[in-house]
Amino acid sequence: MKNFFPFFVFMMATCILSVGCKDDNPDIQIGDERKFNLYFNYYNPTGLSPQVVLNSEFQSSPEIVIDSTDIYAGSIGNNQIEVEFNNVFLVSSDATGQINYEMEEVVVERYINGTWIEDVEFDYEFGRAVDLDMVMVLDASESLGADFPQIKDYVRSLMNQIYTEIPTAQIGIVEFSEDVSNYPLTNNVNYLNAFLDDIDQGQYTAMFNGMKLGIDMLQGSPNRTKSMITFTDGIDNQSQPQYDADYILNRLVGANGDGQITSYMIGLGQSLDKVTLDQLAVNGGVSRFPTDLGQLATVFDNFARTISAVHQLRFIPNQQMISEENQKSLRFVIKVKAI
Repeated sequence: MKNFFPFFVFMMATCILSVGCKDDNPDIQIGDERKFNLYFNYYNPTGLSPQVVLNSEFQSSPEIVIDSTDIYAGSIGNNQIEVEFNNVFLVSSDATGQINYEMEEVVVERYINGTWIEDVEFDYEFGRAVDLDMVMVLDASESLGADFPQIKDYVRSLMNQIYTEIPTAQIGIVEFSEDVSNYPLTNNVNYLNAFLDDIDQGQYTAMFNGMKLGIDMLQGSPNRTKSMITFTDGIDNQSQPQYDADYILNRLVGANGDGQITSYMIGLGQSLDKVTLDQLAVNGGVSRFPTDLGQLATVFDNFARTISAVHQLRFIPNQQMISEENQKSLRFVIKVKAI
């Protein structure tokens, strides 16, 4: 069993590190290869108390989005320390929309006397996150009319994409109108499809009630990588008064120590509170406002590719004692491919 020790992560402002989202190259095509850099400092005062600092001296690539609350460091025995960067997203945008990236190769380099030198003595690993939980919070109000069956098909497509990329993923569904119901996190897409089939549309919009239930489902899971997509075409008019936007936001950002959830928001049509939806897209998530079903299909597809492309990076040094004053400057050099 891993024995994780406390460590510190220092950030300039927020708990999500994203140095930007706009790509410098407007012509990135699927399959194009690039390299990104993630900078961090490391020290270990006692040999068994590893500390990680996200480096502000060097600027990490803006395409790298990291959840700084999901970095772990600890002893794994055999004179080794493990540092894990979980919930690592590689994403940018250009004039045509969102671009996601897949890691192909990773090297760790150390900054010594003004030069970056590959660290060949310690191990490092990378890969897709396999402990993914995702909840789809779905508006089932009558205002969606005859479009609702098509929207449920988009949800099915999203789930299939995620399961194809991460077969161990756990997905749940919450549906809301005047009432709220759910299917718990599962690895069985047939159960989820059956739940979707049985959803009946209702008159009102209890979105905050639905999001609260989705958060409860995710925060009750031991998995580290947690995402939630909320879709609506209206403004909340049915939730209990204690479940408002501020309550939901505090739960999403882990204000009570419950852990963060990457929240994506989708608003369809014109009768929306876009300010609130924007505010609830947090921890690396984004909000999107398609105006028709064709645009909505693209949004669901982009979110599926983003969520299923979450990565993990691991650095495995030894238990050498390193003081804070002599901390090491390191970087992951990540070769990626646009997907």
